[in-house]
Amino acid sequence: QGALSQQRRFELKAGDHLDRTEAPAIAGRGFTITAKFDATTAKTGVLVAQGGSAQGYALYLADGQLHFTVRGRDGASTATVREPLTGVHTVLARADAQGPLALALDGGPAWKVTTRTRITTMPTDGLDVGADTGGAVGPYAAPNKFPGRIESLAVELDPP
Repeated sequence: QGALSQQRRFELKAGDHLDRTEAPAIAGRGFTITAKFDATTAKTGVLVAQGGSAQGYALYLADGQLHFTVRGRDGASTATVREPLTGVHTVLARADAQGPLALALDGGPAWKVTTRTRITTMPTDGLDVGADTGGAVGPYAAPNKFPGRIESLAVELDPP
């Protein structure tokens, strides 16, 4: 298994891959993802994914809509921004340790999903920026590469 990362903040860029032992230790913890991306030419694709078909999360576009899916022992839950996106946006995706999800676009109000879905064990698959190369977290075929530009992406864990 190996020791897991003790890091709390991860500054990442498109194409980055972190193995399980280097990736954010998200089991049982809340976390926030902040991403700035250009969806001008991209209507589909994964911005960031950690984990796979058993446990994990993914922030992705499908048909121009932004989705944040968290998958745990009791299934998957998704928060969605319904209006189609184009151009440059900054998104804040939040998974609370107790389950609730929130997704806010360009500093606006958050779309919230009340759920009991929690990531209870550290996913086997690592983290990918711009694709989901392991088992798919969301309802798409892996790797579901994001063809647009990801300007910045950060994952920050809540204190233990």
